[in-house]
Amino acid sequence: MNDPVRPSLAKYRKYHVFSFMIIIAFIFISFSETFLSMFHIWYTSEAFQHGMLIMPISLYVIWLKRHKIKLVSFNVNYYGLVAVFFLCLLWLLGDIAGVQLVKHFVVMSLFSSVVLTCFGFSLFKTLLFPLGYLLLAIPLRAPFVYPLQQVTADMVYFGLQLTNIPVFREGQLVHIPAGTFEVAEACSGINFLTAMVTLSILFSYLTYRSYKKRFIFLMLSIIVPVIANGLRAYFIVLAGHFISMDVAGGADHIIFGWQFFGVIMLLMFWVGHKYADHEESVRS
Repeated sequence: MNDPVRPSLAKYRKYHVFSFMIIIAFIFISFSETFLSMFHIWYTSEAFQHGMLIMPISLYVIWLKRHKIKLVSFNVNYYGLVAVFFLCLLWLLGDIAGVQLVKHFVVMSLFSSVVLTCFGFSLFKTLLFPLGYLLLAIPLRAPFVYPLQQVTADMVYFGLQLTNIPVFREGQLVHIPAGTFEVAEACSGINFLTAMVTLSILFSYLTYRSYKKRFIFLMLSIIVPVIANGLRAYFIVLAGHFISMDVAGGADHIIFGWQFFGVIMLLMFWVGHKYADHEESVRS
């Protein structure tokens, strides 16, 4: 389907850029409270500190595409303007309902709609990945925490049974003769899973041209951290059983967790890089 666009000469490109900058500045001012609430979550929550890096990463990917951007003609697309209108309406509904998630989704989606409006579908399509990547900055994890806690507790319980260690499970509590362990929210692995998926999406986009390779790597970036977290929790319980509960429950197990996850992440990217395509997809 053709775009409802008005062709513009190359010398008018600067006016498109100027209009874009004005609208973006207006968005930051108008929705400053929403942006500040997101920044507060990024700054105070360990699980979402990666949110502060999402926009710089997106800008970096756009910079990598700078040569292709020069070849794209700029046009005004009025579908984008309609999208901006409906997003603003959605923000208003979210504000009335007091749902921060909706408001956060709207402000991060507005960037894509404004790009479509000011530059047209051709550039929007070229920048689809960095624009979509901005959505990863939205603080969202609550629906995944409890299922991850249950999976971790299942793996610990199953591992203890295999090693013939007396165990009794009660929900998220794992009882062994040495004491009781709770698979709390911090033990669910949500922090590492979030970081791993965020980096893996970028890695797969920059490394692979094949959608099949991208899909496989992204699936592994979800499965491997979940399994790794279950093993981490299992090793901690073993430490409590064979060494002492103080060692297993102390601050050292948190340090061990991030060291363990760091090794897993490096191995994932190292193996993934061995199957890299010769030409970087981001420049295609």
